[in-house]
Amino acid sequence: LLLLVILSGCEQGKTVSRSDFLLDTFVSITLYGESDESLLDKPFERIAVLNSSLTAFEAGSDLGLIKENAGIKPVAVSEDTYKIIEKSLAYSQNSGGYFDVTIGPLVDLWGIHSPETKEAPALEAINAAKIKTDYTKIVLNPTDQSVYLTEAGMAVNLGAIAKGYIADEVMAVLKEEGVEHAIVNLGGNVLVMGGKADNGDFGVGVEDPRNPGNGYLGVLSLKDGSVVTSGDYQRYFTDSAGKRYHHILNSFSRYPADS
Repeated sequence: LLLLVILSGCEQGKTVSRSDFLLDTFVSITLYGESDESLLDKPFERIAVLNSSLTAFEAGSDLGLIKENAGIKPVAVSEDTYKIIEKSLAYSQNSGGYFDVTIGPLVDLWGIHSPETKEAPALEAINAAKIKTDYTKIVLNPTDQSVYLTEAGMAVNLGAIAKGYIADEVMAVLKEEGVEHAIVNLGGNVLVMGGKADNGDFGVGVEDPRNPGNGYLGVLSLKDGSVVTSGDYQRYFTDSAGKRYHHILNSFSRYPADS
């Protein structure tokens, strides 16, 4: 993921902050104009709950059960899981499938995580996984809050949308607690609210992917809003010929996006 670095500068007044390694990344929340560290308890608890329920890899998770029962029966899921899959389906439809929430089989097949050396999957395997990638084969039932994948071998993957959903949920918790100025940084997903306590803008630096750790493409100034990026330089593998394959998959070509 292309990490976004907060350039907040010197801040007058009270500030509380907490960080942890969650969602397979570095997570931090900073509150401006506040001195009560307990205000961070509920937001981090919310992240932990969503991290458990929305992961595709944890045994017994909603997504795991949906995958296990693909082609067999619908699975009743939590309100959060249902809502995010419902949103994902809408985005899949609106993008004509360029965003496809059922890309799980392809994601699993490519298995792109930390940098390593290995060979790309065989074309036959890629084609077989592509057949199982089709958002039109999701059936949602609001009555019993269930999700059904109509063909065996299908799987939902929320990697492209989960952090954004979680960031929104965390900000909702902070608003309920009366917080007015905050930064939620979920590693590549930054959400800010209210500007700094002195009414200044937050600065969100976008790291240069061709010179990581040593420069920025630019700095965005904003009081309220979200900045989200995804890069090709942290999650990839290289084959024996030196070709690099990154984790941003094109659901039509079935290969990492070439752009």
